Amino acid sequence: MPNCIDFRNIKITKKENLHYKKIIFFGRIHESKGIDDIEKGLKLLNNSGTKFVFYVYGEGPRKEDFIAHLKINLGNKFQYRGVSNDDEKWNDLDNSDIFLLPSRYGEGMPMAMLEAMALGKVVVVSDDASIKTIIIDGYNGIIVKKFDPENIYMRLLEIIKNDSIMAEIGSNAKETIHLHFDWKVNREKLKEIYFKIIAEENK
Repeated sequence: MPNCIDFRNIKITKKENLHYKKIIFFGRIHESKGIDDIEKGLKLLNNSGTKFVFYVYGEGPRKEDFIAHLKINLGNKFQYRGVSNDDEKWNDLDNSDIFLLPSRYGEGMPMAMLEAMALGKVVVVSDDASIKTIIIDGYNGIIVKKFDPENIYMRLLEIIKNDSIMAEIGSNAKETIHLHFDWKVNREKLKEIYFKIIAEENK
């Protein structure tokens, strides 16, 4: 059974009005998450003069050097926000535009990605593991190449400059979650499995 979203748990209490695009990283700060590619890709984006801010949430073995490099490369366009608790998580995701996770390896089906999609955010991810079974590039998310900071930069620039594309992808992402990853959908699939097992046991 795939991971799913319980929309009843989504609680938004605080809205921020930003005049620039907010990119967010939500997860373990580890090389497997593509953090080296993030550093280099966002440095290119910053050097292009693009208006954005990058917020990082999470802990991990690479936290200190990741934060240090981002401070050098992005200056006041970067903020480290620590670890969100359950009450804060939905606000943090909702007050963002782009969810960035260019994983190199080791993913399953990231819950944070599904949660961002449920809120209509544009997810920019690699095609690692189960991600490629969910994301259709340019339709309900953006697929970037692994180990390729320049590709991350180009794809981010492409969507940041086009609000209508971002809105369409975000809308499709939200619809994807409602149709296929809502907990109600999972509940019905699980019931089918149980009923099938019971029927075979009673033969």
